[in-house]
Amino acid sequence: MSYRVLIVEDHKIMREGIRALLERSSEFAIVGDVETGTEAIQICTEVRPDIVLMDIGLPGLNGVDSTAELLRRSPSTRVGMLSMYDDEDSGVSSIRAGARGYVVKQASSAELPEALRDGDRGGADPGPHGWPSTMTRAAGGAGRRRG
Repeated sequence: MSYRVLIVEDHKIMREGIRALLERSSEFAIVGDVETGTEAIQICTEVRPDIVLMDIGLPGLNGVDSTAELLRRSPSTRVGMLSMYDDEDSGVSSIRAGARGYVVKQASSAELPEALRDGDRGGADPGPHGWPSTMTRAAGGAGRRRG
């Protein structure tokens, strides 16, 4: 299966690196890359990506709010959150906004494509750089930080 991916990241060097990483595999076709959540919301209606890889720390409309709005307008799109924040609250707020997964930027290059695949299959497990309790907390249960 081939995934049409939109990259949303405000740092150009990160966008270029993510693009190069994902383009190594014929499994991912990059349909665009943008700097802001507002641009992502607009372009999603035009290019209809399967997956949006969304940075959480965007200027203006942040990644969490952008995800919620994007999914309101395009509910079939899957969003994977990418973040430099290695804290449970960021993961929980991302999942609650509708993201299917959460990957920290400290993850290895092998973990990002796998996280996108998992998110497409319906998983929302943040993986080894996340927290097993994230889904419980996102669903309103009591979670605890992994330390």
